Amino acid sequence: MYQAFQPPLYWQQFEDLTEGVFPCIYGNAKPQKIGRPGQSQNGVDVHGKCLRTKRRVGIQCKRMDELDENNQPYPGGGITAKLLRAEYKKALGFTPGLDEWILATTAKRDEPTQRAARLLDEESQASGRFAVSIWFWDDYVSDLNRFGDLQREYYRDVLNVQNSFDLDKLTLELYAHAFSRPAFQDALHDENADDFLQAIKDSIRALNTGELLDRETRHVIRRAVGGRRTIHDDKWRRACDAIYLRLQELKIEFQKGLQNSSIKQQGYCLQIQPQVKQRLEALRSSSVADLNAVLILAGLHTV
Repeated sequence: MYQAFQPPLYWQQFEDLTEGVFPCIYGNAKPQKIGRPGQSQNGVDVHGKCLRTKRRVGIQCKRMDELDENNQPYPGGGITAKLLRAEYKKALGFTPGLDEWILATTAKRDEPTQRAARLLDEESQASGRFAVSIWFWDDYVSDLNRFGDLQREYYRDVLNVQNSFDLDKLTLELYAHAFSRPAFQDALHDENADDFLQAIKDSIRALNTGELLDRETRHVIRRAVGGRRTIHDDKWRRACDAIYLRLQELKIEFQKGLQNSSIKQQGYCLQIQPQVKQRLEALRSSSVADLNAVLILAGLHTV
């Protein structure tokens, strides 16, 4: 039997997991993370010695998004031969010198990237430098399945998911997070037009894909398994479908108002014609009310 695991959402968590994997692979119980954010790390995030061979091993962690800004998949999950070589050059400056350097990534296993790593490894060792290899997320999943303690330490919440009801609750919790934003809480006239529209689009995306983006960085900050179509409970799924349609209508009405000037940005506030405002408020408040009704049915906190 084989358990699937999603990559960590944050790069710090990926570094933590890599630090946990290190002793499982190399037998060294005390690898070290290098530096802190903002400090030069010379191409190494986690460093330690192999207990058996005493070889110095440095690992550079790259948490890569699998989709670009247009929601299209990156070939190789964003890892390229150019990026690999650039990170390799940084690691050449690490002291004391390494015997082995690894680029660890959350990207899926990719043959062209593997080939680039093999060629770089051959070139590096022929020049008397360190060995080069690459760890993909597939390798981490294998390690998590091999080492039970690793699973329990880093994925205990995932392991507690026992059935479809638990999965549905995780999805609804993500939706509650998406709706716990100023766009659904603050007075409509206090909103910025661009920010409000982006928040509605992000919430629609969350309902469809099960992924919630950070407003500033546009990185995924929370992920559930699938979107509204994967919810098992029929009543909850139909309710989420209705919320999705209402948000779509809210987005269209808001965009139309901007186009015909019934909605105008005045400094930090919005000027909205009364009829338009009433319609937008009705759509917004009913979306929140319907979501809260589902959250109550699931025994979750409302927004």
